[in-house]
Amino acid sequence: MPSIGFDILIAFINKSDELHPYAKEVFYRILSGEIKEVYIPISILLEYEVKLRYNGISDEEIKEDVKNFLELFDSKTLPLTSEILSKASEIRKIYNLPYFDSLHIAFTMLKDRMIISSNIIYDRIGNIKRLDPLQMVKVRGINAIK
Repeated sequence: MPSIGFDILIAFINKSDELHPYAKEVFYRILSGEIKEVYIPISILLEYEVKLRYNGISDEEIKEDVKNFLELFDSKTLPLTSEILSKASEIRKIYNLPYFDSLHIAFTMLKDRMIISSNIIYDRIGNIKRLDPLQMVKVRGINAIK
């Protein structure tokens, strides 16, 4: 049961993002059931909200986006717990990572240790498997998503 990475969420929303076709394919595979039981860490939604607020997006738009993400993932979210906050703090110290990256990694480490992301920062963490969307799409071919 992998988690979805922040970069894939943003790329799916932003059509001008170079990863958009790959993110679109990943989301298609999630919706079709080919990729099963994907969840979204609450930290991803929190970072998403912070980013949108910084860019001046209204509360109503953010609320609608979050609602849609929760529907897409069948409300498969993981709550933010003291265990995750503690793990994230350890990760920041060990790997010198930004706050949200450490939260996403803590969620991933304490769940299934798999994340769908193009962010190579996850490769630095020994016990996490990064599912690269570019490689996932190559299996079927990029022409399938254009």
